Amino acid sequence: MNLNFTKSFTGKIDNKYPLNMELNSVNGEIEGTYYYDKIGANIKIKGTLSKDSILSLKEFNQNGKQTGLWNGKLINENKISGIWNNPERNSAKDFTLLTSDKLISQNNNILTKEEVNTEEKTIPKNSKIIRDFTFTFIKVDEEREALEGFLLIKNNRTDKERKVLIEIVEIESSDINSYIKFEDFDYDGKDELLIELGEPTYMRRGFRILDYNSLEPKKILKKTKEHIYIGNSKERNQFTNIINVGSRSSYKINKEDKTIEFGGACGASCTTIEIYAFNNKEYTLKTSKKIENGVTTIELIELEII
Repeated sequence: MNLNFTKSFTGKIDNKYPLNMELNSVNGEIEGTYYYDKIGANIKIKGTLSKDSILSLKEFNQNGKQTGLWNGKLINENKISGIWNNPERNSAKDFTLLTSDKLISQNNNILTKEEVNTEEKTIPKNSKIIRDFTFTFIKVDEEREALEGFLLIKNNRTDKERKVLIEIVEIESSDINSYIKFEDFDYDGKDELLIELGEPTYMRRGFRILDYNSLEPKKILKKTKEHIYIGNSKERNQFTNIINVGSRSSYKINKEDKTIEFGGACGASCTTIEIYAFNNKEYTLKTSKKIENGVTTIELIELEII
């Protein structure tokens, strides 16, 4: 029994509540999250896996209160079965989880790889299923060596689709995972979808934030001046879903004070930092810093329109 792994699972509780689960096990100590397809909010889970394949997990809400208990067994490397229980209601229900290379049929049964083929659920080599989505690489011109291509995104739960322009060199050798991130930007307990625009082995060109369900641009960053790290125009007082970070810059979300800090190099001995605060469902620039040759210049914005 391998007690060290990171895996994604899909499955159901009581054969009627579809869910997705991600588990990370280090020497049998497990942490992870799961979410119900109809809700989309991540629920924290933590527990243990024994050498004889017995799994015990506790789940917790955002306030740290235990809301469920998972007791099961790894049938094999790709399947977990057991009982889920609500500790307050004493409501026990069966569950089955399969690694996410398994799919769900139209009548909501979990399929094996062989059954997938019979229902014509196979996807091309340049596609991948992650959470509720199918992602597919599309090269603009296979005869050219240009980086331009598209990532076709389909939410399999809502049937919404969107095509995003990205950089891609070779479809066969590119990893779709490296273009995808999930992050809760607006603190509603539901992740947004982030698409990395740049070929990971080349110069990264930032992200686009999309709504998880509709795949529409999630424009929650407010441009109040010609910012370095957000947007793609010089126009003011507009909202954008564009984050401009690359190989020499990055962003960090601080969930305690609901801010995003962007930072990057502006020269050999120069660094710029912009801090955005989340308020009334939008991020607005609060502080702008420039550190050059050890000297820090700070501009406090205080949320006014510049």
